[in-house]
Amino acid sequence: MKKIVILSLVFLFLVSCGETKNAAPAAEKPVKPAETAKTEDEIEVKGLENEILGEDFEKGKNIHAFEMVSIKSGEKVKFGDFKGKRILVDFWASWCEPCIAMFPELNKLKKEYEDGKQTLKILSVSVDPMPGKIKKIIADKNAQFDVLQAPESLAESGVIMPYMVLADENGKVIETISGKHTYEEFEKIINSGK
Repeated sequence: MKKIVILSLVFLFLVSCGETKNAAPAAEKPVKPAETAKTEDEIEVKGLENEILGEDFEKGKNIHAFEMVSIKSGEKVKFGDFKGKRILVDFWASWCEPCIAMFPELNKLKKEYEDGKQTLKILSVSVDPMPGKIKKIIADKNAQFDVLQAPESLAESGVIMPYMVLADENGKVIETISGKHTYEEFEKIINSGK
């Protein structure tokens, strides 16, 4: 019930933001602060023929064709570049406290499995439409992993967070995970099916 209420509030917030955005004349659009100023192209998915939706991350789907932009570097990140490694995709937003609370566990996973064993790639995907707020959280929480900006189509497709997806070495989604998890639980999930 709590998830439904939260999801409803997020939906109403996004709808009201969209109505405000559509109602305002172009001259009255707010100017972004210098630290967060980005062109729309910089935070949108580039090079994709189709939109990315939440259902594209269901079990059995392949995620290697996806591209998103890194919030840290501004560079395009191609999921297919990580062929041969498992990919853990972490969906989060600034208003999801349990999502942010898992950052230390993700940092440990990065150190052990991405940097150490080199068998995993962590791609954290923010569905938050405010890059400046995301950058502040990344810095405050010392996020060591890649953080990507979700395209608008994915952000609006109703992913309920915390939500994670584990893809195998060929990009096929083999596990979907909801809720907050400990480092030990993540290890079990990552090592399943080996």
